[in-house]
Amino acid sequence: MVPNVDEYWALSKKLGAEVLRPIDDRYYGLRDFSIAGPDGVGLRFATTISPEGGPEN
Repeated sequence: MVPNVDEYWALSKKLGAEVLRPIDDRYYGLRDFSIAGPDGVGLRFATTISPEGGPEN
């Protein structure tokens, strides 16, 4: 869990990380994405979505 998943998404794209699952708002209440780590294991980054539909602060 991270404070602002969109910042991590932008950094991942800038660094050229291999995207396993692009960023999106999920039905289970998270905005998240997954990338492949250096050893190939998936890493997921997420922020809780507020009831109003945006990231919680």
